[in-house]
Amino acid sequence: PCGVIHVRHADVVLNFGWGNRSSVARYQYLELPDYVAALRQAAPELQNVVLLTDDQNVIDDVPKFDQKPEQGNLKFHYLKRKRFRGAEGGWENHFPSGNRKEELMTLLRIQQMVSKCSLWVGTRSSFADVLKQLMDQPPKTILLQNQNELQDKKTTDTKG
Repeated sequence: PCGVIHVRHADVVLNFGWGNRSSVARYQYLELPDYVAALRQAAPELQNVVLLTDDQNVIDDVPKFDQKPEQGNLKFHYLKRKRFRGAEGGWENHFPSGNRKEELMTLLRIQQMVSKCSLWVGTRSSFADVLKQLMDQPPKTILLQNQNELQDKKTTDTKG
């Protein structure tokens, strides 16, 4: 069994609403510990985690959690590939490698990696919605709120 942690960073902090009407970005980054805590609460026995992220900074944080007894011996699985750091790619620049064919192959590998997982922890994402629809079974979904309008990080539990 496995769970998915989808840490969406990149351009989410560059979203100031339609026509850039807001003075504050609509979303904020949640960090890997926020996702790990939600996963541990939802499935304490789970050990295999497929990590999806567009931010190399998140990958750099994995050793703090990977196979540590105090973190529940989680084993992270992720693709080693070129990623932007934070928002350095700019608005809606989804191809850090500069190679669209390579990025397409990466997306297909990601779909295969998550297909058998039963739990999904992430924030609002149309990319995640598509992946969840392609999974063998609809996963239990833990949706973390990363909107700046919210004062705290509330967690809602929804079914696939």
